[in-house]
Amino acid sequence: MPRKFVANPDVLKTKGLAIREQAQLFLQNVTKVYATLQNMLDTDFLDPAMRDIAAQIESHREDLYKMTKVIADYANYCTDAGNTVIKNQNDMSSNIRVRV
Repeated sequence: MPRKFVANPDVLKTKGLAIREQAQLFLQNVTKVYATLQNMLDTDFLDPAMRDIAAQIESHREDLYKMTKVIADYANYCTDAGNTVIKNQNDMSSNIRVRV
């Protein structure tokens, strides 16, 4: 049995925008973490154990930025899908009006 695709374009666009906001917030927080880490490392005295912890945190920087991109890409996918559904609906309506 064929599967039915049902999409509410307004919901897709709204959720996409909300996800995009979350991606931006995530990016801001990641940026703050690494700015704080750098400020901490720039101090004259830092416990050697803390330097080890800082190195571990630093090792995840690239992954966190990749996660930000994936979240933003999904937001774009949702909004693009919503726009595509609207375009398809408008195209179908136009075709029906032309034939009638």
